Amino acid sequence: MISQTAEYAIRALAYISANGSGRRVLAREISKELAVPANYLSKILHHLARSRILASARGASGGFELAVDPQTVTLLDVVKLFDGTATRRECFLGQAICSDEDPCHVHDRWKPVITAYLDFLAEMTLAEMARRRPGTPLRP
Repeated sequence: MISQTAEYAIRALAYISANGSGRRVLAREISKELAVPANYLSKILHHLARSRILASARGASGGFELAVDPQTVTLLDVVKLFDGTATRRECFLGQAICSDEDPCHVHDRWKPVITAYLDFLAEMTLAEMARRRPGTPLRP
């Protein structure tokens, strides 16, 4: 339901949250550990840095680190950076007008699904992602 770019961003942020404590993490380390193409990941990480979720530094002790408290950033915050339209309550069938007053054929079944999805994104934080069970990979 989210783009691959947003997925990679979430996985990279979770990796940095879980493994960065007190150090900057290199993009190539993240790329290797998460099996994400290095060039693609670099663009994502720099976008996150421009959005002030990450801080970056060049040089021998360079890399990326969180610039925010991971408890204050939700998955919805991240997804919105990459998939602004994916967080809207769109009609499952793509109708321009679909509401409780003028529903499509599947509106009553789709509404609770999209509501639960958006609630999940709004409630899950980077801190929670970083507290995954030890040994549980962030790889697909």
